[in-house]
Amino acid sequence: MQTCVDFGAKYGKFRLEETLSRRKAISNATESMATKVKGILVQELKPMVEEGTVSLCVDMYTDDYRKKSYLD
Repeated sequence: MQTCVDFGAKYGKFRLEETLSRRKAISNATESMATKVKGILVQELKPMVEEGTVSLCVDMYTDDYRKKSYLD
């Protein structure tokens, strides 16, 4: 609560819905960024793949807290 009080003292009154991003906007921005990064990676890796100089290492681990398994 102190953080909220400090924020209000610093910036005055504001409308929360104008300040926070909505879930759909964040989802769209994330998807757009992922597509852009994927395109850059494809451009960077394509010559190496064609030359046969790329290798991949797969790693699997489990989160001790959530007990979820991940594959990287």
